[in-house]
Amino acid sequence: MPNSEESAVTLIAIDDDAMSLELISDVLEQAHLKILTATNARAGLVLIREKRPEIVLLDLLMPGVSGMELLEKILEFSPESEVILVTGHYSTESAVEAIRKGASDYITKPLSVPQLRQRIDALIASAQRRRAA
Repeated sequence: MPNSEESAVTLIAIDDDAMSLELISDVLEQAHLKILTATNARAGLVLIREKRPEIVLLDLLMPGVSGMELLEKILEFSPESEVILVTGHYSTESAVEAIRKGASDYITKPLSVPQLRQRIDALIASAQRRRAA
């Protein structure tokens, strides 16, 4: 029987705001989810390459890199990852572009904790079904 660490779904959150990462870690903490965080794009990409997460929460606006560019890089080498873009600056154009480029969702800050939990729970269930198949 696999232990809970092995059966946990991995989520990587990339955001230059440490407080946002702390909030995400706190509100999403649960037995079937392993949460890793990075405060910059380079560290986030290293984590994604190493861990091949099922879920990525990605801040759209970070210093030195566009979230859209990062989305494309992530999906290049980890196409199975479900990437959710998070932004404090919603625009219909960027939401459409994000989905067109492969994001599974696009959510706005301040984060709605119930909405975030619901979306992540659905992705965890989906990842667990894929593993069982």
